[in-house]
Amino acid sequence: MHRSLLGALLVAGSLFVPAAFAASLRGVVTDASSHVPLEGVEVVLRSSLDSVVVAHATTRADGRFALDSLRAGRYLLRASLLGRAPHVRRDLELAGDAAADLGTIALAIAAVNVPGAEVSTARNTAVIAPDRNIYLARDIPAAGAGSTTDLLRAVPELDVDVNGRVSLRGSTGVTIQINGRPTPMKGEALQTFLRQLPGNRIERVEVIANPSAKFDPEGTAGIVNIVLKDDVKLGVSGSVNAYAGPRYNGLSSRIAWQQGPLTVFGGAGASLYQWEYGSESERFSLLTSPPTALRTRSENISAGHYLSFDTSADLALGKRTTLYGTVSAYPNGSAPEADKFTSFTDSTGTEASRFERHDETEYSGGTASFTSGLSHVVTKGRDERSIEFLQSGTLGDYRTDGVQRTQAPTGIPDEASHSGSATGFRERSLQVDDTRPLGAKTKLESGYRVAERVNTNSGSVAFESGGVPVVTPLSARSDYRHREVFHSGYVTLGRTFGKLSVQAGARAEAALTSFDVFSSALSFDRDYRSLFPSANAAWDFGKGRTVRATYSKRIERPSAGYLNPIVPTSDSLERTIGNPSLGPRYTHSWSVDAAWSGSRGTLRLSPYLRRTVDNWDLVTTVSASGVATSTWRNASSVRTAGLSLTGSLRQTGRFGGTMSVGLQQERHDASNLANGFTRDVTGWSANGNASFKATPKLDLQLYLRYAPPRTLAQGRASSYVGSSIGARYKVRETAWANVNLNDPFLLAQYWSETGDATYRQRTDTNNRMRSVNLSLTWTWGKIPEQKQRKQSAEQPSTE
Repeated sequence: MHRSLLGALLVAGSLFVPAAFAASLRGVVTDASSHVPLEGVEVVLRSSLDSVVVAHATTRADGRFALDSLRAGRYLLRASLLGRAPHVRRDLELAGDAAADLGTIALAIAAVNVPGAEVSTARNTAVIAPDRNIYLARDIPAAGAGSTTDLLRAVPELDVDVNGRVSLRGSTGVTIQINGRPTPMKGEALQTFLRQLPGNRIERVEVIANPSAKFDPEGTAGIVNIVLKDDVKLGVSGSVNAYAGPRYNGLSSRIAWQQGPLTVFGGAGASLYQWEYGSESERFSLLTSPPTALRTRSENISAGHYLSFDTSADLALGKRTTLYGTVSAYPNGSAPEADKFTSFTDSTGTEASRFERHDETEYSGGTASFTSGLSHVVTKGRDERSIEFLQSGTLGDYRTDGVQRTQAPTGIPDEASHSGSATGFRERSLQVDDTRPLGAKTKLESGYRVAERVNTNSGSVAFESGGVPVVTPLSARSDYRHREVFHSGYVTLGRTFGKLSVQAGARAEAALTSFDVFSSALSFDRDYRSLFPSANAAWDFGKGRTVRATYSKRIERPSAGYLNPIVPTSDSLERTIGNPSLGPRYTHSWSVDAAWSGSRGTLRLSPYLRRTVDNWDLVTTVSASGVATSTWRNASSVRTAGLSLTGSLRQTGRFGGTMSVGLQQERHDASNLANGFTRDVTGWSANGNASFKATPKLDLQLYLRYAPPRTLAQGRASSYVGSSIGARYKVRETAWANVNLNDPFLLAQYWSETGDATYRQRTDTNNRMRSVNLSLTWTWGKIPEQKQRKQSAEQPSTE
C-alpha cells in the first residue's frame, strides 16, 4: 500500500515540475489620488496570441504583486478592483530570463465598465487563496445534473459519506455556510437540504480549514462555504434550468434586473426526489452464554418535494456605501416509507420472535430567512465596515403511522403506533465588523456579534392493539425548549514585512444556555465562556512558491436532539436518548501549506495536526434481553495527524483537473469508558477530477474518490468509494446540456462494527447510488457587471 502511495505521489509531483520558465513580473498598485497601496487588486496576465490566461495574482496589503514562472513572449496585463477604472497594458514583452518591474500602477475611482467581447480563457479548477481553497462548480461533473451533496463529494478536500454527512480531514465537525452565512439547518435536516438543493445553483465551493478569529468559531473541522449563483447582469437577464433523473426531477429559474444604483435578483425552483436504500444488521448480546442474536433488514424509500424562493436587492448609496437585503424561503414536504424485518434468537439458538414493521411518515415544513445590512467600502479588504441583521426560522410537522406484525410466536395481534412532533427553530443575530489600515502595511479587524437561537419540539407516541388504544412502556410525550444566547467580540491584527505576512487574533465568547423539558418539569442550565485564538503566517518565496502556517481553536455545540432525555420511539429493541449534561467539544488545529503556482497549474503539500477534547461519542449498551440503549457522552479525545498532496492542472489544452492523495493517522482515546477503548487507525485517501475537451463544444469529466476507514469510540467504520462520469455539451452560446452517471462501478458500499463487553454488532448499508441525471440550462442577458455585497468582500479572484 505504501509503495503504491509513494508512486502516486511521485507521479503527481512529476506533473507539476516546472519547465524552463525563468521570466517574472513585479509591481505595486496604489490609489491614484492618495497613493495608498491597494489590497485585493486582481492582476491577470493573458497571452497576446490567443487571450489565454497564463497567470494571475491578488495584491497584498502593501499593494505588491508578483507573477513568476513565465515563458518568454508578448502579454496583455489587466489590473482591476471594484469601483475603480482598470489598468490595461497591451504591449508587454518578456525575455526568457527577464525580471521585469512595472513600478507603480495607479487606479482611479470610477464606474466599472465591462467590455462586451467574450474571450477564451484557460482556468484553474482549484484556486489557492490566502485563507481558503476555492473549487469552481463548473469544473465538477455533478454540478450540472446532480444535487449539492453530489457536488460536495467531488471536492478534493471533502468527504461525504453515504448518509450525506460532510467531513474535512477526517472530522464531521464542519460548519456549512451559504453565501458566507451559517445555515439554520443542522444534522439530518441539513443533509436533506443539501440533497434537495440542485448542484446547478452553485457557483463555487470554498474550503477554509483553519478560519481566523474573525469567523464564527463553530465547526471543529473548519468551514465549507457554498456560494450560490447571482447572475448579475446589465438590464434584465436570467436563466432557466431543467433536470431529470431517477432520483431528482425539477425546474428552476433565475432573473436579475439592474437599473442605475439598484440591482434586484430573484429566483424560484421546484424539484421532486425519490431514492431507495437498504441496510442489514446483526447484533449479539454477550451477557448470555451462548449469546443472543438480533438480526434486522431494512428497506427504505425517501420521497418528497422541495420548493425555493429567494429575492435580494442592492442599493448603492454613493460610490462606497451599499444597502442590501435578502429574503428566502424553502418550503418542502416528504413522505418516506420504511420496512424493517427483525428476528431475535435466544441463548438456546431458538428463534424467540420474528416480526416485520411498516412505517409511513408525512412531513411538511420549511425554512425562511431575512437579512438586512449596510456596508461602506473605501478599499476592499483593507478599509471597510458593515452592520448586518439576520432573522431566520424553521418549522416542521412530522406524523408517522406504523404497523407491527408478529410471525413468531403466533397469536399476537397486530400493533399500531402513531407518533407525531412539531418542531421549531428561530435564530436572530446582529453583527458589526470594522476593518481599517494602520499605516501602509498593517491592518486591524474587529467586530462584535450577539445572537440568539431557540429550538422547540413537542412530540408523542401512542399505541393500539386490535383497534383499541393501549399503554406500553414506550408510550411517552416529549416537550422541550433549548435556548442559546451568545455574546462575542474579536480582534485580529495583520502586517506584512517584505515577503512575510502575519496575522494573529482572538475571539472571546460568553454563552448562556438553558434546556427545559416541560413534559417532565426538568430544567438544565449551562453557561460557559471560551477564548478562541488564531494565528497565520505566510512567506512568499517568489516564482509562485509560498508557505503558510496556521493555527485555530474552534467549538462544536450539541444540538437539542443530543440533549433531550425523553425521546418517544416505537422500537422496543433500539432506543436512543439524549444527554442533557453533554457539553461542547473543542478542537485545536495546526496546519502548514506549501504551494507552488505556475502557468500549468498549482501544487500544494499540507501536513496537519488536529486534537479534539471532550469529543462526543454515541455509546451503546445492550441488556441480556437484547435491548440496545444509546446515548451521547463527552467520552473521548481524538488526535488526527495527516499529510495531503493536492494538485490542479490548468486546462490550457484538452486536459485539466485536480488530484489529491493523503495519509492520515487517527487515535481515538475513550479509555475512560473501558479498558481497551483506545483505537488507532492509519489509512490513505485519494480523489480527483479530470476533464477532457473532446470537441470545442463537448467536455467530458470523471470523478473518483477513496475515503479511508474511521475509528469510533466502540469500533470502526469502513472505507468509502465514490465515482461519477459526466459530459457537458454547448448547444449554443447561451445553452448547455449535461449528463451525469453517478456510481457507475457500483462501489458505494459502507459498513460499521461496534461493540464492548456487552455486545458486538455489524451494520452494512447500501445506498444504491447509481443513477443517470440529465439537465439543460439556458441563459439570456448581457455580459455581467460586478456588484459587491458584504459576504463577498473577502472573496479572492477565481479567474
